[in-house]
Amino acid sequence: MQAKNWKQRISYALGAFGHDSYYVTLSTYFILFVSSSMFDGLPNESALIGIVTSLVVGIRLVEIFFDPLIGNVIDNTEIKYGKFKPWLIFRCQWYHDAGCPNYDIFYLFGYRST
Repeated sequence: MQAKNWKQRISYALGAFGHDSYYVTLSTYFILFVSSSMFDGLPNESALIGIVTSLVVGIRLVEIFFDPLIGNVIDNTEIKYGKFKPWLIFRCQWYHDAGCPNYDIFYLFGYRST
């Protein structure tokens, strides 16, 4: 195996690890927030948590069909930077733009969990 090939494999593995670590952190935060704070004290708390859970399951089922399509688009990407690098850069920028307000909104508006 060539040195460049190993370097590329390690780089992609570390990138996937970083992405998955972020995803698990965000998912855990979301589950804890929905189940403990979001609907706390409302009369139909269990029903609302059930609706949110159903939406998450629905999104995952849509992903089953959507992920192979995205994989096909990535495999057919032909630019000078490679097949996957532009998608990684776009995804990182999108996660930054969407993720930072996720965590900052409660700090900005003075939300304090009890």
